[in-house]
Amino acid sequence: MARSGKSGRKEARVRLGLIAEPEAFVPLVEAVRSCARLELAAQAGVLHGAAVPDVPWYDDQRALIAQADLDALLLAVRPRRAVELSHVALEDGLHIWRTAPLARSFAEGVDVVRRARSAGLVYRVASWWDHVAPVVGQLVPAGAAPVYYTRIEALGAGPGLEAWNSSAAESLGGALATEGYDLLESLIALRGSPDSLSAAVGRFRRVAGKALRETEDQASAILRYSGGGLADVRAAWDSAPAPEGEPREPAPFAPGWTWHAVHESTQHRLCYQRDVALLLDAVGRQLERQALPAPNLSGELSRFEAAVCNDAGAREATQRGLERHLAVTALLETAYLSARTSQPERPAKLYEVQKWPEPQP
Repeated sequence: MARSGKSGRKEARVRLGLIAEPEAFVPLVEAVRSCARLELAAQAGVLHGAAVPDVPWYDDQRALIAQADLDALLLAVRPRRAVELSHVALEDGLHIWRTAPLARSFAEGVDVVRRARSAGLVYRVASWWDHVAPVVGQLVPAGAAPVYYTRIEALGAGPGLEAWNSSAAESLGGALATEGYDLLESLIALRGSPDSLSAAVGRFRRVAGKALRETEDQASAILRYSGGGLADVRAAWDSAPAPEGEPREPAPFAPGWTWHAVHESTQHRLCYQRDVALLLDAVGRQLERQALPAPNLSGELSRFEAAVCNDAGAREATQRGLERHLAVTALLETAYLSARTSQPERPAKLYEVQKWPEPQP
């Protein structure tokens, strides 16, 4: 563990500090309580009256890091603040668990991963893909033909103007970086980074009289892979789903599938959304259907707990996850660059500029 040796403690339990926005606070407290080796030892981010009784509460988040006797820190705050606080915590020898995204730019993401590696500490960013990958992965037959075309669509309700993902300074982007993040992580996991991509973005508000957000409300990107493979990615805020009678996909898809990925090969079609994954044959007949586990913070913190407690497999998975989050950041930044230049752009160029090794397929 991290600082327990400095304080002379010998317990096996991992003492946690929790800094979270009010809406994330209670779910994280409940998740901590579900993990046998985790103990909430300090808290900040909520008013004192909303804090957990009999656990030290801090109105200064940096003071929590400096003064509390901790092994690890949980952060569920906006990206800028999460990066700042995690840097302080790493310097103080604390393991880190954070909500996504990793960073607001690829350069910032590289700095985060470099600091975590240098400190030799666990640095986990929450991942929807880690949660569902075992189920989705088992649907793909052994020796299946490679995917040649992927379609991703991510539609959702847009945030208010005060939200961090409406701010260009606080976020990497808008609808694509928020609604599409988990699906893009799954795309990276299954197909790797594209060779190049072309993208366009736009801003609009459906509600009359409402000011525009700084980040985009709609985005579209075409990703190109070696060997001629493609991916078509679309994301939007405040965009209505297809009306009844106009399904987006052949059966068994329903009009409600407004957040999904479809990976096509010459033999099969792998489809998934939040709660279900399907394997279809090349003409669209269903071969297999599997329910996907609902994302839960208990599972996330269990993975973090295992990594902190020196489970070799969990530590290796955490390292792979950081590189995957970094690849998503590169993909997003490249998409926004392409939208500005109106030219195809390469994610690999960001790795070259930062002198960071590209992830291997």
